[in-house]
Amino acid sequence: MSPFGSTPNVRFLDAPAHATGLEAESADIVTASQALHWMEPDTTFAEVARLLRPGGVFAACDADWPPLVNWDAEEAYRCFMQRIHALERALEAQGRLRAPRRWSKDGHLERMRRSGRFRQICAFCLHQVEEGDAARMVGLALSFGGVQNLRKAGVGDADLGLDELREALVRAFGGRTLRWFYTYYVRVGRK
Repeated sequence: MSPFGSTPNVRFLDAPAHATGLEAESADIVTASQALHWMEPDTTFAEVARLLRPGGVFAACDADWPPLVNWDAEEAYRCFMQRIHALERALEAQGRLRAPRRWSKDGHLERMRRSGRFRQICAFCLHQVEEGDAARMVGLALSFGGVQNLRKAGVGDADLGLDELREALVRAFGGRTLRWFYTYYVRVGRK
């Protein structure tokens, strides 16, 4: 049973994107949300094209992180992420971490074009306004796969710079809940 309860027209599969085991031409829409950068493009696009009926649509959506809040919060988040990326590179060089392969989000559209699997390709942006505080932005940073990989490799919060991030975000938010402006990039391919 799904952790989301029983829904008669929804089925959850534990399968990789490039080998779902689903029937060919069984979908009108295939989506990837905040995930395409983890998927090997050639095999993933081949599977997507196999699943889609003629005229079907593939849509990959990625959020631009961090959301726009205020300069101080965004800068604290960017500095934290720079530190995370540097730690990942250092531990990989030492053989202590094997980070999963990532593909640049900026290259999604071009890889879709090069795949030859879609007859029409386009991209557009959607914007959303939410609210959040310092704790929510810390949670957003902690949800990043690189942070989770480093924690699993035994890197402590102090070495991650988590305390510095929290302090900087508490100052930036000033104890307030602020408006967050997200930009979502959607890349669409039609079979």
